[in-house]
Amino acid sequence: MKRRVVITGYGVISPIGLNRNEYWDSLIQEKCGIGPINKFDTTNYPIQVAGEVHGFDGNEIFGRKEARRMDIFAQYAIVATKEALEHAGLEITPEIASKTGIWISASHGGYNFFQLNYQVLLKYGPKRVSPFLASGGMVNAAGGEIAILLGTKGPTGTIQTGGASGMDSVARAARMIQYGQTDVMLAGASEDAITPLAVLGEVQEQSKQLTIRPYDVRRDGYLLGNGAGVLVLEELEHAKKRGATILGEVLGFAQLTDPHLSERENIEDKTSRMAQTIQIALKDANISPHEIDYIQGTGLGLPELDLLELHAYKEVFGSNPEQLHIRSNKSLMGYTVGASSALDIITALLVMEKKEIPKTSNLDLPEPILPEHCFFNHDNHHFIQNSLVTAFTIEGHMSAMVLAPYKE
Repeated sequence: MKRRVVITGYGVISPIGLNRNEYWDSLIQEKCGIGPINKFDTTNYPIQVAGEVHGFDGNEIFGRKEARRMDIFAQYAIVATKEALEHAGLEITPEIASKTGIWISASHGGYNFFQLNYQVLLKYGPKRVSPFLASGGMVNAAGGEIAILLGTKGPTGTIQTGGASGMDSVARAARMIQYGQTDVMLAGASEDAITPLAVLGEVQEQSKQLTIRPYDVRRDGYLLGNGAGVLVLEELEHAKKRGATILGEVLGFAQLTDPHLSERENIEDKTSRMAQTIQIALKDANISPHEIDYIQGTGLGLPELDLLELHAYKEVFGSNPEQLHIRSNKSLMGYTVGASSALDIITALLVMEKKEIPKTSNLDLPEPILPEHCFFNHDNHHFIQNSLVTAFTIEGHMSAMVLAPYKE
């Protein structure tokens, strides 16, 4: 019998806030974190704007010596983890360390760390390259640093599935708790996606309007963003025993793949594959489609991918789902790649807690696949019964997760 998995805390680093409270306020106020790239000289770059994290000073937080030995994506993850533990009111003591695991992922990882050290190698030679090159920049660096910091002895790992990395990490962590391998997991993802190579490598998908318009007929792509989202997952009885405030429950999840998703062929097959991912997650959660009333969607603003996503929702929920509310975060903060789906899970939890649905910025003319009321909430205060969070990526990763407010 599967054990129940609940969420008791989360932490956020994002272009619209350096903690969970700033993040939520910015979502409600539609505060946009996308602007000119200041991190490096973008002269001659075709794209010069992105969702940077402002006000984060690793030297001040960790000290200059400590900050220099790890990429900033790992620093984001550490700070978000500390906030998540504080939010959960949880201390990782020696008594629970062996049953506590870390699953923090990334897609890009330490791109910038490697690039900077390569420049040092060319200019100054091998003796000046950081001895922490591997440990500081690898995709698993964040989880390793957190495990060392907290002294955890349960499983530690990472998943690299593009924009689905954060959700897949939370799903993996939940599965470990469900089947008794751990009682506590710290899971999510962190990303420093705004680097010279990353910006150039994703030019084709980025918006030439320099505006992300999820689900809007005028959409033409996304812009990159940085950030991190980390959650504290616990086995239900473990959380109750210590008197934790339970913020939500993970009911079900699914992960499928379509390696040809980016090809403009066999649209119906791709839509059905996305729909199947959602249906498997619903089956795992033991709920029916009409019991979902909120979707924290992928909504990258890509012409083809958004279209497939909406058709998948139509296939699962019908052509006129009266109860359904769909939205995306990308227009405010950019595509934070691996961290995006972890931040989307946190957003869904906040929506359920606050009973308020933020608007999707820059969405004025939604695709006529689903009725307009699914996107525009004239009365945006709602009690959410069950939430669906999706992560569909251009690489073909398809993930879905069902969350709900905790019920006895």
